[in-house]
Amino acid sequence: MALVGLLPFLAAADDTSALPTPTIPAPLSVRDQSLFEVGVFAGGGYVPDYPASNQGRFKFLGLPYLIYRGNVVRADREGTRARLFQNSFMNVELSAAASFATRSKDDDARQGMPDLDYLLEVGPRISMALSDLGGYGKMRLFVPLRVVCSSDLSNFHERGFTLTPALYARLDHLLLPDWIVVMQISGNFANRQLSAYFYDVAPEFVTPARSFYDARAGYLGTDWFTGVVIPVAQHFRIFTGIQLWNFSGSANSASPLFKRETTLTSIFGVSYTFYESHRPAKKD
Repeated sequence: MALVGLLPFLAAADDTSALPTPTIPAPLSVRDQSLFEVGVFAGGGYVPDYPASNQGRFKFLGLPYLIYRGNVVRADREGTRARLFQNSFMNVELSAAASFATRSKDDDARQGMPDLDYLLEVGPRISMALSDLGGYGKMRLFVPLRVVCSSDLSNFHERGFTLTPALYARLDHLLLPDWIVVMQISGNFANRQLSAYFYDVAPEFVTPARSFYDARAGYLGTDWFTGVVIPVAQHFRIFTGIQLWNFSGSANSASPLFKRETTLTSIFGVSYTFYESHRPAKKD
């Protein structure tokens, strides 16, 4: 799901979060030349309440952003990460993602249950170069394994981990000059603890419409993301995208909280870059 499913086109166009909030491509400079950039962005979209929910709501976010393209620490179109090892074919990185919270009183299936807090995912990611797509972009394989923590902004709780291998492609100048298209397909897996966070129904929350359920570890679902970054004038960028989730075959499809096999997230936003460093970034 990424809170910052609304940050990235701001820090994680790839960010393979196992949680179905939009992973929005960062509002980056189309040129990708400067070492760092500073700007502001505003964006929003329709976001499902939790994986396989049949309800959702519009979420909005406005924040300053920093794009940094250093040799070790980077926050760019491929996510926010710190490189631990790299060669011409493979990088091992420390990466992160985040997700919006959901109030259970707003979701019919979760009425009377605890809220779902903001989620933060942190852990190592293997990134392998597969192709430069004939000089028009690049294709990579991402394999992130992340610990997930929840927070209501006053405390944190460990919620398990996710494994989300993903095939990522970026195409430059595909539709019109300077337009950037980002695509990614991800398989999402969660351990028993994280699955329970979404799908468990403890005895005290059983109702005539909601039976007891003990969640299992395993496959969560598959998602496909497609986004476009469009330059407007010198400093403005528009970004838009959709994320389609398919939960068919999920390990927890028998949960009374599992309501829909297919969900759709749509996002839109705009960014303004007010400073770009004169120092260029080194080639990735």
